[in-house]
Amino acid sequence: MDRFIIALICAFILLLSSCAVQERVYPDGARVGEVDVAGKNEADARKAVYEHYENALRDISYTIHTSNGDRMLDAYALGLGYEISDAMNDAFSGKNGKLVLSMDEGKAKMSVDALCSEMKTEPVSASAEYDGAGGFIFTDGRDGEIPDAEDIMKKLEEAVKTGNAAEIDAKMLKIAPKGKTRAELEAENTLIAEYTTRFDRSPLNAENRVGNIKKAAGLVNGTVLSPGETFDTNAVLGDRNEENGWFTAPGIVNGKYKQEYGGGVCQVSTTLYNAVLLADLKVNERTPHSIPVSYVDLGRDATISTGGPNLVFTNSSSCALTISAVVDEADESITVRIFGKAPEGYARVEIYSEQTGIIYPSDPEYVRDTSLRMGEYVTDRAARNGKRAATYRIFYDENGNKIKTETVSRDTYTAFNAVILYNN
Repeated sequence: MDRFIIALICAFILLLSSCAVQERVYPDGARVGEVDVAGKNEADARKAVYEHYENALRDISYTIHTSNGDRMLDAYALGLGYEISDAMNDAFSGKNGKLVLSMDEGKAKMSVDALCSEMKTEPVSASAEYDGAGGFIFTDGRDGEIPDAEDIMKKLEEAVKTGNAAEIDAKMLKIAPKGKTRAELEAENTLIAEYTTRFDRSPLNAENRVGNIKKAAGLVNGTVLSPGETFDTNAVLGDRNEENGWFTAPGIVNGKYKQEYGGGVCQVSTTLYNAVLLADLKVNERTPHSIPVSYVDLGRDATISTGGPNLVFTNSSSCALTISAVVDEADESITVRIFGKAPEGYARVEIYSEQTGIIYPSDPEYVRDTSLRMGEYVTDRAARNGKRAATYRIFYDENGNKIKTETVSRDTYTAFNAVILYNN
């Protein structure tokens, strides 16, 4: 028994001695990459290699050049590392263990995608903007661009494999702008109708009246109508009263001029009406004044009043329309322009009107007014002939040839008998 135990102990000691003898030590001249591991055991050699190449990785970076600037990707961003196990095994056999630099494709792709997103420039669509003063400002569209992530990845893989170039020129991909081109926008916002009336004489140029014209024009100016959309002038202007900021000025009531809030807005609706006729839009509602007005030809006026007559029309074209209404105080005029897509089938429209008849007033009406002196007679309203008028629209082709003529309206302006105030 004692002999057996002694033998067992001796065998165990021999085994330990054998293990110690068999612990691998790198031979003379053994190298793993740039690290001399001769005489080192495996653990010490591995530590030396890791420390050396960990520091080496800190010095590795790749500069990506793009047309929008440069960015750097370091070893950490790309998941770079060295495979050392095979190289260390080679070093035991006397070979120079060569280390291979590798890249974590998933991590690298995430970093490259982030870089591309950062260096991307967005495209800019062409634009058409109404300038508020009767015209449009058009700007060209501009391509955006973004670095080609696939191209960068391929060049990085090659650079890592060969150990070459730390400078990479990125291929750029164009990004076309969305929306319409400038040419398309210009075609859809061309001037298709324009009409001007003037307020260059008394009482048309009275300060309050001009103030009302400016206010009404400002409310109309810049309105955009989609195809099929209706423009309601009274709704756009709102009630004409003091609370809404309107002034008192002469307006036509029952055949004579009377001070009322919003006096003068009918010149705006009339100017708008003529532009609508020239644009060949559908007129839903329009009423002439009770008597002709001086700032437009007979049969071409459009009166409006709060809770009364209105001018309503519909965008019967196939494209959105922009309505411009601009007052030129120096020129004492208001101009309405309508912008949209040039119509097909004709090149120009002409409007003209003519008087077709006269309506004579009845006998004077006498109204007693006890505020007058006894025997005094005062003309409250002068007698005025009525008139009949017809308005026509003529369409021409691009060569000036007449295509067709149509009747726009037949209007009657009321005859007013004289009203005489008296007291006796």
